[in-house]
Amino acid sequence: MKKKTHNLFLIIANIAVIGFVLAACDDPDSGTTGTTAISFTVNANGSASQTSTQLTFAFNKAVAGLTSADIGLSHSVNGQTVTKGTLSGSGTEYVLPISGFTAGGTLTVSITKSGYTFTGNPPTATIFYTASVTNLGSQTIAITAPATGETPQGTIAAGTGYTGAIIWYNGVTLHTESFAVSTIYRAQVTLTSATGYQWTSSPPNITVPNQTVTNRTVNGTGTGNTLTFSVTFPQTQVINYSVSISQGITDGEITATPDHAPAGTNITLTVTPYTGFRLKANSLTVTHAQGFGTIAIDSTNASAGIYHFKMPDSNVTVFAEFETLPANSISVVFDRFHDEDIDLSQSADVITLGTSQTIIVTVNGDYDNYLWYINGERKSGYENYFEEDGWYFNKVGLHTITAVVTTHDGKAYSKTVTFRVVM
Repeated sequence: MKKKTHNLFLIIANIAVIGFVLAACDDPDSGTTGTTAISFTVNANGSASQTSTQLTFAFNKAVAGLTSADIGLSHSVNGQTVTKGTLSGSGTEYVLPISGFTAGGTLTVSITKSGYTFTGNPPTATIFYTASVTNLGSQTIAITAPATGETPQGTIAAGTGYTGAIIWYNGVTLHTESFAVSTIYRAQVTLTSATGYQWTSSPPNITVPNQTVTNRTVNGTGTGNTLTFSVTFPQTQVINYSVSISQGITDGEITATPDHAPAGTNITLTVTPYTGFRLKANSLTVTHAQGFGTIAIDSTNASAGIYHFKMPDSNVTVFAEFETLPANSISVVFDRFHDEDIDLSQSADVITLGTSQTIIVTVNGDYDNYLWYINGERKSGYENYFEEDGWYFNKVGLHTITAVVTTHDGKAYSKTVTFRVVM
């Protein structure tokens, strides 16, 4: 009986040793042979107004020898990376410095370390990012004062930390066209802070050279907020531009009325060829003094030697060419009507029978009506310019051409030229 009892004791002892070894090798919570199961939480510091700088880890069991290399971080914003610093702490609590990101979001955290199994869904932490902002101070802003006929300035030259725009008003009416004469305009300016800059809640001083700034107001906070202010400018002045007649004109004269005027004024040009000359076709031009091209000319009354154009917002120069009349022609200019006669019968200007010479009579001036007579006989179909070939005067002797004009106030005047035809 003693022998059997001893064998039973040995069997029980062997079972106890095996159970001790198993308990030493396996963590019942890990689910993995030879590792310790760990759960943990992670939190970030920072706020909506302060960038996060560290993560704090809390473990339910002590973790020995943990380093930043064991920790993985994934940012929820595409393209964002988080730089890890040197991990500090021990046991159940560690602190990891973080930096390098430029956007807030959610960090997903993973830990891998030999001998440990970190259980549960990957913990997350909300991190914050706030860009550093520079406060904008006093500024000097350049605004071109309104001038008659000029286009309003629409933007402010960008400065360090801001851009700007201008809206113009005529009283309370929005103004977008060129500036008118004798008008007071107000500029409403908006300066928008650029990324990394802001206007402080107390508006800084704004200087517009030679002008008074009013109504400075800051709208919003942080990057992108705005500073608005107003500037009211003095009344716009009349600018008179000049009409110059080119010194290179020969064989005729041109006068401009008026010869100084604001932009938009109707200018009248009176073209007077000298005897024996006429205006060359398409040679009359009005050119911007700054070389911006030519001005359109109204030639509705060209037959009377009268032309018109609108004064631009610059000085102009008038040029024309005169050419000699066709061969075998006689030119007579009627000017300043006072019932005067011109006698060519004793002059060298004669029409010789058989040469088909032409006599041309031109009336200078702007009249309501023109009547023409040859040797007392009415000739129709002519305005201020009369031309008749010599075949009509095929008889030797004296002949006359008479022009009768009616002025705008209803008064009639006449002028007669007498010439002779010889064999």
